[in-house]
Amino acid sequence: YTGYYGKTELASVGATKDKALGYINDIINSGKFDLEANYGDNFLLSHEYGIESIFEISHMYKGADWGNGYMSEGNMQSLMMGPRFLDDKHALYSRGWSYGQVTQDLYDSYDPADPRRSVCAITVEELAALDPKFTLSDKTFEQGFQHTGIFNIKYTTKRKVNPDTGKADQEIDENTYGGAIEGTIGDPQVCNQENERIIRYADVLLMEAELTESADNLNKVRQRAGLADVAYSK
Repeated sequence: YTGYYGKTELASVGATKDKALGYINDIINSGKFDLEANYGDNFLLSHEYGIESIFEISHMYKGADWGNGYMSEGNMQSLMMGPRFLDDKHALYSRGWSYGQVTQDLYDSYDPADPRRSVCAITVEELAALDPKFTLSDKTFEQGFQHTGIFNIKYTTKRKVNPDTGKADQEIDENTYGGAIEGTIGDPQVCNQENERIIRYADVLLMEAELTESADNLNKVRQRAGLADVAYSK
């Protein structure tokens, strides 16, 4: 599909609008995929390879530490996106590097009533409020590069329970950065286990809507979020 370039085909790579639409319809008509009833479920560990997932990259805790991070089988994106907490005392989120923060313009572009905003983004003040014992200060939090104060929480340094020991990672040695999880090879920050959802069924429905210039599948995605139907527009 080459709609981004305003063309119907790219002869050099054999990509055409009709070919793309054929693949898209194969997926839609297969009956193997559907939208998750709750949008936020897409990014839970319990819904990996769920009904909405078409292609995702699998990750796991094991495989690396700070000496061989590039050999990791884990998701380092979560570490990059996580808030730059300094003392690692937050009950729900461990510390990250604060890259890829959400811009204020993007955050404000959401209707406040749209439930997808709270699944995708959270302010540092909202993060702090999630843990009543956590106090936001210059001793507990540091601003990162291009700080906006709004973090991506689809992929971030959420606290996890180690499946091998049943222990949460905040219970492990706090003297190491992030704390190596007992009973595993890797450091939990380098080896975060969240899978990356690359293509979801919602993406395919939106591709179909754009290629056919029809709002039917666009509105299926909007209806899941509790939003009103709209007419198709470019």
